[in-house]
Amino acid sequence: MFTWSGETEKDDALYNLGDQKFSVVQLEVAKCHGRTEIIDDDRQRALMLWSFVHGLSFLSIDGKLSDGKMPKDLETLLVEIARRIVPEAS
Repeated sequence: MFTWSGETEKDDALYNLGDQKFSVVQLEVAKCHGRTEIIDDDRQRALMLWSFVHGLSFLSIDGKLSDGKMPKDLETLLVEIARRIVPEAS
């Protein structure tokens, strides 16, 4: 979604879209702590979640999850990482 190539590298609208989507993740982390205002800790935890999902997505796109070495139940994996990063959400 946010891969920069060619003309999209300087596309402000695409950058803004990425920022908006990351803001949603930050706000959801803040909500887990009972807040509607995002603080630095929320940004840090949101970045950890975003990074994990991004990496997992590219492993899947690259076909690295289909060789039987990775767990098949990705939903359980995603829930587990979210619990570890934002245990307050459990």
